[in-house]
Amino acid sequence: MSRIGLVYQPRLPAAIELAKTTRDRLEREGHATWLASAWAEEEVLPHLGTTDLLVTFGGDGTVLRAGRLAAPFGVPILTVNFGRLGFLTELAPHQLDAGLDAFFQGRSWLERRILLEAQILPPPTRLGDGCGKQYHRRFTALNEVVVSRGGAARVIRLLIAIDDASYTTYIADGAIFATPTGSTAYALAAGGAILDPSLDVLMITPLAAHLGLQHSIVLPGDCTITVEVRSDHGAYLSVDGHHDVLLQDGDRVRVVRAEPRALLVRLGPRSAFYAQLGERLTRRLIEAKDEHAG
Repeated sequence: MSRIGLVYQPRLPAAIELAKTTRDRLEREGHATWLASAWAEEEVLPHLGTTDLLVTFGGDGTVLRAGRLAAPFGVPILTVNFGRLGFLTELAPHQLDAGLDAFFQGRSWLERRILLEAQILPPPTRLGDGCGKQYHRRFTALNEVVVSRGGAARVIRLLIAIDDASYTTYIADGAIFATPTGSTAYALAAGGAILDPSLDVLMITPLAAHLGLQHSIVLPGDCTITVEVRSDHGAYLSVDGHHDVLLQDGDRVRVVRAEPRALLVRLGPRSAFYAQLGERLTRRLIEAKDEHAG
């Protein structure tokens, strides 16, 4: 029998209820289980080293949290959608029982998705001053790392180097550094390309660039991207929409592919991504038209 974790979006009563119902089913079948809020990382992490399957009950944000936590432990994730679009999720709530049966019977496969690691580096002039807690901090992202301006409505300058070779300087609101998973998130809204989630690549997309490159660039997954911030009013580092960290003029951020991969349990054919993508983009377009009309 397996040990299964069930993590839920704590603000969705329906997600909590289904998680509890699923726990009862699994325990009747002889599986060991644990239950936790996806937001309570300190509760989730101690369990992951002995967990065989993680089931998420929420939207894409819940999957992002679970993916970052589970990847270092190699725990596969079965995802149940309680969000709107569900680009990352596999099952509707009514499909969960059949999905669990398929997993236990070996009728599923694992989709491996790359993550990013972002490290804040001090300016070269501050390398010898003790560096402080701000520097050498590391963050992991399944979707994207974003360096952008703060509240001031003024552009920042981002000096971009790829594998230590100077690439360009964005004069822009910021830049998005995305995985293929993140290509259907913020990067898509900013005009970036949609990437097949199985690819081992990174993508840079500028945000409202002025007098410079407007298009995304797709890079090999093993490259190193270094971003140097030039701004007299500061900038911010955001990781998967969380961990907003203030950056000062001259600070640098290094972005690389992280070593572990997020493992998502899939039940349909590998080509299902394209059909689901078309359906979800069409649905979002309809919703946007309805919102505009209202």
